[in-house]
Amino acid sequence: MSHKKILVVDDEPSIREMLTIFLEEVGYRVATADSVAGGLQSLDSQRYDLVMCDLKLPDGSGLEVLEHARSRPNHPPFIIITAHTTPQHALEALRAEGFSEAMIDRFFRPFLGGAFLERELSTSSRMFEFVYRMFAQGPATLPARGMGAIPEQLAADLGPGKAGRRSTLRRSSGTTTLPCFSLPAART
Repeated sequence: MSHKKILVVDDEPSIREMLTIFLEEVGYRVATADSVAGGLQSLDSQRYDLVMCDLKLPDGSGLEVLEHARSRPNHPPFIIITAHTTPQHALEALRAEGFSEAMIDRFFRPFLGGAFLERELSTSSRMFEFVYRMFAQGPATLPARGMGAIPEQLAADLGPGKAGRRSTLRRSSGTTTLPCFSLPAART
């Protein structure tokens, strides 16, 4: 049997119990704590070979336990465990932040749909967070008439004889219709 000792810090009793049973079955000695304060107290009273700690605890963050463990000489390896996941898409991120479906449909779909050029809000949550942060911190600007003014302005520059949406292009192998548009050359 191993004499290695593991500290499990988690506020969920079932998680602590499950990890304790599993780790003891494979030969480790296990101590548990249910809070940041309990984790710090355990680290101060004994030496551990490994610490497994939940990220979100009732009295703070598991990162506090990590910092405390790292401040000690010969600090143990540390594993952050969490049941919280990061949303994959902008729509999931908005819902996770607690925005109502009405707010999402009436504000975020038109606004972010214009920024991402897709109204489904399936853009990655990382891109959403980046764009959201840029608008919050500046220097981002919006057209005075809203995001819809951007395609209107682009279309206004497509005068007669210019390629437009669903233009037919000729190739040596025949013709094809493309669902796109091209812009005129830049003005100098």
